Amino acid sequence: MSSSLLSHPDQELHDHLLGVQQLANYFLGSRQVNMWDSGLLKDLLTITTLAHDFGKSTTFFQRYITDPNLGTKKGGPLASHSLLSAIVGYFMAKEYLGTHPQATKLSFFIYLAIKRHHGNLRDISDEYASFSNKDRELLLKQIQAIDYSSLKIIWPQLINKLPAPLNQWPPLKRGTLEKWVNDFKGELRQVRMLWLQNTSRGTPLFGEQPDTHDIDIGDLQDYFQFLFLYSLLLDADKNQAGVKNYPRALNDALTENLVDNFKKKKKWKQVGINILREKAYQEIAGNLQLADHGKIFSITLPTGLGKTLAAYNFAFKLREKRFNESGIAPKIIYALPFLTVIDQNYQVLSDILHAEGISGHHVLTKHHHLADPEFIDGDEVNYQPNAAKLLIEGWASQIVVTTFMQLFNTLIGWRNSSLRRFHRLSQAIIIIDEIQAIPICYWNLVQKALEYLAQHMSTDIILVTATLPKIFTGTSAALELSQPKKYFTKMNRVKMEINLSRRTIEQFAHDEIKKELLANPNKSFLFIMNTISSAKELYREIEKLTNEPIGLLVSSKSRQVSHLSCSR
Repeated sequence: MSSSLLSHPDQELHDHLLGVQQLANYFLGSRQVNMWDSGLLKDLLTITTLAHDFGKSTTFFQRYITDPNLGTKKGGPLASHSLLSAIVGYFMAKEYLGTHPQATKLSFFIYLAIKRHHGNLRDISDEYASFSNKDRELLLKQIQAIDYSSLKIIWPQLINKLPAPLNQWPPLKRGTLEKWVNDFKGELRQVRMLWLQNTSRGTPLFGEQPDTHDIDIGDLQDYFQFLFLYSLLLDADKNQAGVKNYPRALNDALTENLVDNFKKKKKWKQVGINILREKAYQEIAGNLQLADHGKIFSITLPTGLGKTLAAYNFAFKLREKRFNESGIAPKIIYALPFLTVIDQNYQVLSDILHAEGISGHHVLTKHHHLADPEFIDGDEVNYQPNAAKLLIEGWASQIVVTTFMQLFNTLIGWRNSSLRRFHRLSQAIIIIDEIQAIPICYWNLVQKALEYLAQHMSTDIILVTATLPKIFTGTSAALELSQPKKYFTKMNRVKMEINLSRRTIEQFAHDEIKKELLANPNKSFLFIMNTISSAKELYREIEKLTNEPIGLLVSSKSRQVSHLSCSR
């Protein structure tokens, strides 16, 4: 039975609410996130998704969404819907949770998730203190303007999905909603008191001790619990409204032998450095059994020894192993610091897949701020640019090649657009290439966050580098998939001479470079300078020393996706 209530210009409200609830549960699937009780999470997610747009049932919003000038002007405060929906979700959760020991925290989480589902997160201490008399008066006006007759029509379709005792509730009435709004300032005062009491004692968010002996990891539980619920709501809401036909039936063609088969077809000769590459490749693949003992691994090899192929090969084999263990095929997320390296890495993987006849963005996409908004799935369905952008930014593909900034803004962030894909990190395989590019001031934070993913969200982490930094040490040390020393000793091709005497570029060119050019007329040389101006000056000096062709290559910060730096 339909009603006159709309959520979007082309969609009825109850269809959107039910669609978001179904899509969120599809995203959740049977994922193993032991920071949540699976049954509790599913029920709270149902409450969150079915309540998240309740505020759209006002005549204020309905006039706004049906306005012929929609999109050219804002609806105004009375047409807003998130705060009213958040309060409805809060009290529904509170009723469902009853005497649950974490009822206050979890109800507040649902309130925050709904309140911020169209915006970015703020400091949580602002949220429990920001409910004014002006907010209360606005909400009471909205409650008076709810289309209760239409709400009564769609209520049975919604209430049937809710867990007990909510599934026995009659349609919400004006008196109930007004009482909730009038009581809500007191509810937030209780949240604030709990926060202050437990913050002063140095305990976790609301005082409930986490089920872990490591308090550093336990401190993260509230943060990750909330983000997981929040991201499921965000991702389902955006995709249900913007994509319509979400690409669910994905053909899983990613076998564990993809890279092996690719190498066989290439028929690379086993001579010179290729012998070492093959040895490292086989050693890493042969250490798959280490996945029985941990979830954080490292591949430390000299530059030029084939770390990318070895990492992908191990990831495909690990994916098959985890699929056999859990019944869920992990998503592979490959993160690198620079755009130029991303394009190169993406092309390598694309070649591997094409060699097996595998194509389509449902299998592989690259995501950075310059990526084309194109998404074509395995059935040759070409999604419109807006829908394609949602799928790419939401990491809907089985393999995603992306940047450090996109990954870490998803893991430790506040922006709505990044956090919507947080749930994709659970039971994923995350390859972090060139991890030494992370500034040292973030090492402790990165370590704790990645450890939590591994321990509580069943996520595998593979660190790839030629110079593994001491981010994971001691009991937290990563499981090494190769023996670095035996490769570095055989690849010792660099002799470093350090001269700290002060010289001009002109003196350096005439004292050092001129001598090297004369002594080695058949060799090529590369000179790296730390500024564009010094590179240009050296170029002019070398022009005076040789008639051989020379080139000048300069690069700006555009090469880097976004600058990671430490600030005081």
